[in-house]
Amino acid sequence: MAKREEMFYLAKPIGRPKIEIDFSQFEKLCEICCTLREIAGWFRCSEDTIERRCLEHYGEHFAEVFKQFSAPGKIALRHAQMQSAVGGNVTAQIWLGKQILGQKDSPDNSTGNDDSEVITGLADLKRKLAHQPGETLNDNQEDKSRVKVKIRPSENSQETRNHGKQG
Repeated sequence: MAKREEMFYLAKPIGRPKIEIDFSQFEKLCEICCTLREIAGWFRCSEDTIERRCLEHYGEHFAEVFKQFSAPGKIALRHAQMQSAVGGNVTAQIWLGKQILGQKDSPDNSTGNDDSEVITGLADLKRKLAHQPGETLNDNQEDKSRVKVKIRPSENSQETRNHGKQG
């Protein structure tokens, strides 16, 4: 039987050799927020292989391991962004204001001001101003008049320059 056991150990392994992962490199790649695909590309293996090695080495799936090791990189990035904003970078200030403080580009109408009220008020004012002095216009009376405006060409316009030339 000793000869049979000896033959078993001398036989060639079947299948591909196991891809080894350098976990210190893996952790550094997670720290700079590389994706699963990028990490798999770095080690020249499949995403499934990375997932299996995480289960073998850490006892957790890639997503959980990534959360743990990417946190220091995210903190360093946030610190750099804050330093840039504090240093006067307006773009960084605006972006961080939106991300951290919930600021928006357009103002919030939570004050109760409604744009339709302003537009209606302006339309009423225009309608009232279009009438001749001494005329009265009730709020529920419809105005059919139109305001005509004559535009004179400016001195620098093409039309003025052409009229000035005698030919």
